Amino acid sequence: MAEIILNPCPICGSQIPYKPRVPMKTCSPTCRAERKRRIENARYQAEKDTPKWKQRRAESLATLRRKLASDPEFAAVFRAHSAASSRKWSEKVRAESPERYAATLAARRAERAAWRARLASDPAAWEQHKAQCRAWYAALPPAEKERIYQLPRKLRRQQQ
Repeated sequence: MAEIILNPCPICGSQIPYKPRVPMKTCSPTCRAERKRRIENARYQAEKDTPKWKQRRAESLATLRRKLASDPEFAAVFRAHSAASSRKWSEKVRAESPERYAATLAARRAERAAWRARLASDPAAWEQHKAQCRAWYAALPPAEKERIYQLPRKLRRQQQ
């Protein structure tokens, strides 16, 4: 009888269990998922900078922008989902890698400081920014103004 040669798992290096008629590429479902993730990531990295992909991406983003502009209910759901996804990713990064989270936060603060410096150095841009902020505030419904501005002020006064 021929000797059965067991191959090592490409992910963790342990032996892949032998199963007749079921050729396995990895040793466990966890390694299988990681292998599939790596293969898909390699495929995406090879595809993402091609002109065809860039065109498809631009078209899908344009379609999304049109839908967001035309359907306020969809836009609200989309923004809520995006915010939840961002919070989930941020919490994951904060828990797994505090130094990476600190670096991301520092980069965001530096970007914001540079933006403020550009605004401060250009009086016309500063006036335009103030006009945009005033227009945004004027467009807020009374309930939102109460929630954002008056309610926190009342809470601060109660705590003092």
